[in-house]
Amino acid sequence: MSTNRTTALCRKHLREPTSCVGARCLYYRREDPTARAGSGRDHYQIILSSVGMLDDAAECGPDGHGADGVHKLVEDDVTVDAIMCCKRCTKDTHPHVTELHGGHDVLDSRLACISVTTQESTPAMVNMHESIDRCLPCKKLDCSHGWKTTDFDDGSGYFAERVCDPVDKFRWKSPGMIDHHEATANAYIALLIPFFLCLFHQVSLLTTATQLLDC
Repeated sequence: MSTNRTTALCRKHLREPTSCVGARCLYYRREDPTARAGSGRDHYQIILSSVGMLDDAAECGPDGHGADGVHKLVEDDVTVDAIMCCKRCTKDTHPHVTELHGGHDVLDSRLACISVTTQESTPAMVNMHESIDRCLPCKKLDCSHGWKTTDFDDGSGYFAERVCDPVDKFRWKSPGMIDHHEATANAYIALLIPFFLCLFHQVSLLTTATQLLDC
């Protein structure tokens, strides 16, 4: 099968999957070479999730979530960001996880979505949260939680959303534990989402400050 054919099939199945199981693209947009730097349109972005991931986000996300990212500048100039939530797991709900057989409950980290871009930016993180908001299922048990995909007017990509009644949809405004990147913090400030720095990065910043003071 040709590369072009394979690419077309991947795009089709990510945009409108034929199965409820597997990845779905919530947002895809190509970069605009003429866009102002830092506008969010000066780089491409693709945001991936799945029905199961969004179900976990709706169930567990309102209690809190985390956001982290990594920028692999040297290797391939790509930034991967993730938003996740914590789901309580027991031996009854997850019998295949042997670590739970001793009767201990654990909090399992569950992805809500991942984003791939060429650079860290505030608009990219904002797009991730807005994509989650658009694609969370509603609270009605008898709803099919259908999907709609809309193309951007300029033909640069598309975004997905649920067709559930907005009144019944879950809301994603829980407190977030974030990484140390300024772009992430600025996105949370813009979205009015409360946040705090994760302990690892708090210790890292304190260590750096101490070293600077010693100098």
